[in-house]
Amino acid sequence: MIVPAICIIFPGNCSFSHCFPPPFCRSLFSSPLSLSLRTMSKPPSAFDALMSGARAAAKKKSQSQPSPKKRKTPPSQNPSNLKTLTPQEPAVKPEEHTVKPEPLNAPPVPSSSKEKTAELKKQVPQLKKKPSDFDPASITAWEKGQPVPFLFLCLVFDIISQESKRIVITDIVCNLLRTVMHCTPEDLVKVVYLSANRIAPAHEGVELGIGEASITKALAEAYGTNEAWIKTQYQKKGDLGLVAKESRSSQPMIMMFKPEVLTIRKVFNTFRLIAKEYGKESQEKKKNHMKALLVSATDCEPQYLIRLLQSKLRIGYAEKTLLAALGQAAVYTEEHSKPPPDIQSPLEEALSTRARKNVEMEDIKVDVCIFAFDLLYLNGQALLQENLRVRREHLYASFEEEPGFLQFATTITSNDVEEIQKFLDQAVGASCEGLIIKTLNEDATYEPLKRSLNWLKLKKDYMDNIGDSLDLVPIAAFHGRGKRTGVYGAFLLACYDSDNEEFQSICKIGTGFSEAVLEERSSSLRSKVIPKPKAYYRFGESINPDVWFEASEGISLRFPRLLRVRPDKSPEQASSSEQVAEMYNAQKQNHTINQNDDEDDD
Repeated sequence: MIVPAICIIFPGNCSFSHCFPPPFCRSLFSSPLSLSLRTMSKPPSAFDALMSGARAAAKKKSQSQPSPKKRKTPPSQNPSNLKTLTPQEPAVKPEEHTVKPEPLNAPPVPSSSKEKTAELKKQVPQLKKKPSDFDPASITAWEKGQPVPFLFLCLVFDIISQESKRIVITDIVCNLLRTVMHCTPEDLVKVVYLSANRIAPAHEGVELGIGEASITKALAEAYGTNEAWIKTQYQKKGDLGLVAKESRSSQPMIMMFKPEVLTIRKVFNTFRLIAKEYGKESQEKKKNHMKALLVSATDCEPQYLIRLLQSKLRIGYAEKTLLAALGQAAVYTEEHSKPPPDIQSPLEEALSTRARKNVEMEDIKVDVCIFAFDLLYLNGQALLQENLRVRREHLYASFEEEPGFLQFATTITSNDVEEIQKFLDQAVGASCEGLIIKTLNEDATYEPLKRSLNWLKLKKDYMDNIGDSLDLVPIAAFHGRGKRTGVYGAFLLACYDSDNEEFQSICKIGTGFSEAVLEERSSSLRSKVIPKPKAYYRFGESINPDVWFEASEGISLRFPRLLRVRPDKSPEQASSSEQVAEMYNAQKQNHTINQNDDEDDD
């Protein structure tokens, strides 16, 4: 076989090291290729030398094992006669095929990566079913016992991010875990950790130890783009994961080898390797680990790889939801739900010992009193859509109090903060945990299993943990990301030092803002933007805000949340650095006193 000189034309930004792995010669001769051919006009390179050796080996093999049939004379080697060559697959006789018997009723398993991706996308929406209606065996995109594809978890993250109902999200996660338990139980722990955006238990203190700069650099090198473009897109989108997904989908990857399909094990183990890298050149090693994952990532995998590396999954569910889903998955998994037969309860059931007949009221030693506070159903009519005022009127009109047996819960109707505070003190004095504050007229319907701001718990513990508030001045801001793209996501606040006539930064705040307040604050502060900080601003060298403001009206906050805007105060009337120091010293003194009290109790 005679192999002519070849030239492979690569698109812009394509990395040579990615296109030719060490065994590229073997891949070249084992897979059909379509190559553009031309004559060589430059001195032989290292690549030409390797190809020359390959040609010699091929020629030697063809001479040592001649075909029984006479070979035709090869075409002319004149460059003008060169054409695109496509090696033909050797013919295989029908009787030489090996047929592997398939088990009866076995679900079809996709073969190619494209088929597997399409099958996963088709099957993942089944996870939205109620756990009682879901069969883990219906997920057949990978063979039982094989590693769980990372794409499966990413597609699940995708459908979770589109849901807002906590119960639906819990069902999806429950079915995800049940599927892993059924198909590949060895990967369950890894799936749980990645779903919780962790790589180890909290007590181990294992962290990836990488910043956005390292991730951006790895992303740029993996997909052949420049860091400046990635940073610009990140600024626009507010999500580096979306930038990664877009970069991967728009980057033509010309490879002479098939990238390894990412699995949960591969991603998790690589994350652990990244966390263990330390010392000289550790950042370079971490970057190479990230690049290896990104090069193999497809579809939506780059998006969630980057988010996991950032420890910002941002799909709208908390660790409590994951724990609840894990508990449900254990219950629905049959082999885990049956108790071992040799374990018996040493205690008799309480209900089996109760008296059922001939019970006199005088014999009951425990007095039970019902405290009614709401009425949801009356004489065949549902009252869920009525406001609380109407429901309470029905309650009071339909029942009569009998002390010690049926009483109405103690309530007050008030808009006065001081009156509510006194009522809270009375509740605590009566050994109650606290109060439930409810809206009475507007948005006061009863909504089962739904949390809202229309019902709020007020406990004494909450009040005890609230310290003094401070009035501070925003002197800089940081651009919002994700849901806060387009507005300022956080502010650098300062107190005023009247002695030195300067504003001293004290904290960065990004919580306590509603979307409306954040939009209003961002709008009003855009007119106060200045090109650089004033000479009388004092802040740490590590602080690098996106914009600086002229000191104007301040805001009142109680750590770490915003309370209200203070248009009634000038910047110079903000809390002074002296006040902040006094609060700190008082806090330190209280801590010492409490510590001494604890030692006396011992």
